[in-house]
Order: sequence, then structure tokens, then C-alpha cells
Amino acid sequence: SIFAALYWLELEMYNGGFLQFFCNWGYDAYLLAIKGLEAINATDTKQLLMQAYSIIQRLENDSQLQELWDIPKHLTENEISKLNEMGGRSFLAFFSI
Repeated sequence: SIFAALYWLELEMYNGGFLQFFCNWGYDAYLLAIKGLEAINATDTKQLLMQAYSIIQRLENDSQLQELWDIPKHLTENEISKLNEMGGRSFLAFFSI
């Protein structure tokens, strides 16, 4: 559900950031979170979430991935750094709805 996706997004952003949210809950939860953020008019957080996904999107159909937790192994240091920076901003933006 949208409510569950927003709950897990908030929880995972506290705990480990976007990668933890995405690798634990997957693409469907990401899409539900986007819908939920739209519904509550959290546009800043929605944009940051979409930016974070755009960093890992290149791995979407990568045959090297056996599970979602393989994603971090195939990111560059620069990509990881960008995701880490976004994590803090997403967290702050989430509470400025």
C-alpha cells in the first residue's frame, strides 16, 4: 500500500538511506512511495527520490544482479557519494511537508 511504502521510506531513510529502502523493498515500493509523496504534496522529497533512483537505473536490467542487494557492489564511488548526500536531504525534506 502507499501508506506502507511511505512508512518504509521514512524508516529506511533514518536507518540507511535510499539504497537500504530500495534494496529492501524494491521497485514496486519505490513506485508506491512516489505516488504517496505526490498525494501528500511532498514534491521536494519526491524529486530527490527520483534523482536517487536515476543513479541506479542504469543497473535495471544488468545480468550481474542476482538480487537487489547486489546494486551497491556495482556503483561507482561517485554514485555512492551522491546517494549518501541525497539521503540526508531526503530525510530533512520528508519532514518539511
